[in-house]
Amino acid sequence: MDNNYNYDPKFSFNYGFPSEETLKIRNSLFRDCTKLGGLLLFYLLITKLYAYIFYYATYGVLTGSITLSFQAVRSYLTEEHQSLVTSTTYSMALNASVTVLGLITILILSKTVLKMSFGSFFKTGSGNVKRAVVWMPACFVVNMIFSLAVSYLTEMLSYSGIAIPTPDFSVRSPGRAAIVLQILYVVVIAPVIEEVIYRGIILGTLSKYGNPAAILLSALAFGLMHSNIPQAASAFAMGILFAVIAINCGSVVPTIIIHSLNNLIANFSELTEPFDIPCCEQILNIVIIAAALVGFYVLFTRYSFLKYDTATALPQKGQVTKAVFSNPMVVLYLGYMVYTILVSIIKVNL
Repeated sequence: MDNNYNYDPKFSFNYGFPSEETLKIRNSLFRDCTKLGGLLLFYLLITKLYAYIFYYATYGVLTGSITLSFQAVRSYLTEEHQSLVTSTTYSMALNASVTVLGLITILILSKTVLKMSFGSFFKTGSGNVKRAVVWMPACFVVNMIFSLAVSYLTEMLSYSGIAIPTPDFSVRSPGRAAIVLQILYVVVIAPVIEEVIYRGIILGTLSKYGNPAAILLSALAFGLMHSNIPQAASAFAMGILFAVIAINCGSVVPTIIIHSLNNLIANFSELTEPFDIPCCEQILNIVIIAAALVGFYVLFTRYSFLKYDTATALPQKGQVTKAVFSNPMVVLYLGYMVYTILVSIIKVNL
């Protein structure tokens, strides 16, 4: 089992070592957490900036003029071209452009300015592809279980008068371009970007101090990133499983494959609905049942693969986790993500 993500032995210290060595590790961990939290916050900021640029560019193309007033841009697009900006073609083009540019920007920043090193988390090989094929059904089962549990919870809350925002994956203004862009974004672009950020960068930065805190932060950030409770809960559970697989494989390639296939199955009905494919629902149900059966079998027979090294760089248990989740930049990032979810819930209940 390749453990490229596992903590570096040179960072491991016992109680008998001089206290200055432990202090050195704490300082190193603080710096890396601060850089990581700042990088994640910067990603949020830069993607918003790129979104604004996209809207300004749209306004310029449609009007042939330039304005510095975003209010003018927003009014024009929402009043004169509402059907365009609300279409799947436009939203997928926006999402793809913004996220790809955002990823490129933070990768360049992390390497050139912050001097962060994430290791070779793109290691390929037949072994990793095979592991992806084996563990994809198991990940699908975990996603399905948590999704069903959260759906029951949100339904119970709705009976109590509390509405919970849910994601909408339906294709608006369906057409060939809309379908192609949605498939490209949902099945290819989003999985690659999310795995590089939430498994590659976070695990690559923190796992040298120990895996538990790195896994927990990567899963929590991945869940909160979805900005709604139904997706956040299942994504958190999936994030833990993805992180363990990435650690044990020493690569995010398996999780990219699993993530892509999971998104394809989860969005299959919406992606194929405009084509009116005969027996589409029946085929999907067969695939889901087969994936569930294989997934349960894998979970019950190969669970030992999910064991990982729990040793940490600091001697006392929980010190690394405490240091990570008390870091101001990490707290600020997670707090902002929680804030966005709470705001969306408040808005739909006003």
